[in-house]
Formats: sequence, C-alpha cells, structure tokens
Amino acid sequence: MLFRAFKRCFSQSILAFQADVLSLLPSVIFASSLPMLKEYPILIVLYPIFLSVRGALGGLLCGKLSTALNVGWVEPRLRGNTSYFWALVATQAPLSALAALIFTLIAVGIGGEFASLLIFTLSLSSLTALIMPLLISMVAFSTFNAGLNPDVVLYPITSSTSDLLVTMFFVILASCLITGLLTPLQVLSTLLLILVLASILKYWHVNAYRSTVAEGAASLLLISLIVTLTGIGVRELVDVAPRSVIASYAALTGLLGDAAGAFGSLITTRLAIGGLEHFKEDADRVVGEVIGIASAYGLMMSVFAVGGALAIGANPLPALLMVSKAATLAITLGMLASLTIAVVSFNLGLDPDSYVIPLESCLSDLITTYSLLLASSL
Repeated sequence: MLFRAFKRCFSQSILAFQADVLSLLPSVIFASSLPMLKEYPILIVLYPIFLSVRGALGGLLCGKLSTALNVGWVEPRLRGNTSYFWALVATQAPLSALAALIFTLIAVGIGGEFASLLIFTLSLSSLTALIMPLLISMVAFSTFNAGLNPDVVLYPITSSTSDLLVTMFFVILASCLITGLLTPLQVLSTLLLILVLASILKYWHVNAYRSTVAEGAASLLLISLIVTLTGIGVRELVDVAPRSVIASYAALTGLLGDAAGAFGSLITTRLAIGGLEHFKEDADRVVGEVIGIASAYGLMMSVFAVGGALAIGANPLPALLMVSKAATLAITLGMLASLTIAVVSFNLGLDPDSYVIPLESCLSDLITTYSLLLASSL
C-alpha cells in the first residue's frame, strides 16, 4: 500500500508541478521589472505579499472545491451546479476587497501613501477576483472528470497560473501608478466594490457563503504578519542572492506551496470523511504520499533553479547549489505546517479547508524566502 501510494502521488505530483514551469515567467518578469519598481520601492515589498495572499484566497477556494467534489457537494460542471458552488465562488469578491485593505495598511505601515496604494491594491484585487474563480473551477471540473484527484492536482496547477496572471497585472498596474495613469485603476476599483455589494445581497442568506467569508477573513488576518515578514525578506533577498535565484523565486515559492498544499488537501479530505481515526488508520498510505510529494518537489526544485538561471543567461550552478541547500529545510517545514494546521483546526471544530491551504500558501512563501536567505549565508 505504501509503494502504491508513493507511485500514484509521485506521478500525479510531477504532472501537477509541471504547471509551475509557468511560474518561471513571473519570476523573470519580476526580475526584469526591478529597475522600474525601484522607483516606487514599496511595490517590491508588496509583490510577494500580493502573491502570498492571492495564493491564500485561491487556496481557500481550491481546498473547499476539491473536498466538495470528492464528497458530492458540488457537480463537476458550471451549468446547473449547486448553490453551494456558486456561494463559494461569490466569496472571492469580499475576501479580495478585504485583502486589498490589508495590503494597503501593510504598505502604509512601512512608509507608503494610503490613497494611491489603496486604489492600486483594489484594482489588482478586482482583476484577480474576476478571473481566478472561473479558472479554478474549470481546472477542478476537468481534472475530476479525467479521473485525477483534485486534492493533489488542483492547487498546484491553478497556483502557478495565478502567479503568472498576478505578476502581469501587477507590473501593468504598477506602471500605471508610477506614470500617473490612474483611470484604469479607478474603474477596476469601483467594479470590485460593486461585485462585493452584489455578492452580499445575493448570497448572505446562504450559510456556506457566510461561514466561508468569516473563516476566510480570519485566515487573512492571521496571515497579515506572515506576508509582511515575507515582503521584508524578499527585499533583503534581492540584495544578497544571485539574480539567477531571483529569476526562479516565484516558481520556487509556488512549488513549495503546491507540495505542502497538496499534502494538506489530502489530509483535510481524510478528516472530512472519517476524522482523526480515519487519518490514523490510513497511516501507511499517508507515508507513501509524503515520500511521493517530497520526491517530486526535490526533482522539480532543481529543474526550476536551472531553468530560471538559463532564462536570463546566467550560470545555473550557483542557483542550483543555493536552492539545493534550501530545499530540504523548506519541504520539511512546509509539510509539518500543513499537518499541524489541519489537525489543530479540526480539533477546534473549524473547517480545515478554510485554513490549511490559505495559511500554508503564505507560510510556504515565508519558509522559502528565509530558507534561501539562510542558504545564501552558508
């Protein structure tokens, strides 16, 4: 059973983690945009914060949707789906608006200007709130109908795509902010506020909507300190790490988030089906899944380190050595964090899907950032 679980999880993880190749593109885009972003240094801190929180919101939807598909609360199609599904999708608007406010307060706390940063974060949140729920849903339904386990493949595939879209939107809107072209930002900000009001009016009576918004808001407040530390760490990493490592940064953080998130999603589904007893009875399979996911993570981590360096024409050896030193610590801490969050939230009577991937995605960014900083000093 252990080997069968390893083989199945390794093969599906390799398949899912290949989507993180897309995260090399945002890494290269970010590295190439540093001269422009240094004109407004707060944006360099905001970039990893936005990636982390956007990953948390996407992870919240992925975790709930994958569990709901496996237990039958959601149908694997858009048309004629359940009210539970549409309520889940609608929660992304108010949570995105709350995230924008958190981004702004963090930026103001480290020296940013409130009004311009609020309109920037609202407009960025508006674009992602419009696009990501549809993308996540389509991938979830496609993989489920193809016989794959969405617990393993959904978050890895969608998170890397999200990183690419978020980075493109971030750089475009940052350029608008820096050059004073504020009209697109104002229009998008207004649109998000309209979506928030519409979702509240239509779905507030649905328990799944209210509980997901409440639990998602709690997760966002919990991760605000985490993402602030990540942003500060990235500012230091940009100064001390080789540019070849920065060119693969988003792919490396996304990969750990995907690996730990997939493990966490497997745990939350077991807890939903049979509680802690079912988890303990399935220990052999869990060990096989851990080894499978960790092996796939180590392999793809090396590939991304080399790929990021080659993408900017740099020597890949320094990046490979630095990333290899950081990888073991990162995957160990990431999986322990997923397991701890799942079990603690379950024991507290909370829905683990509301906390595991959202918190883990942000912790993964923090863990990867400081693992790389530690590796750079060794």
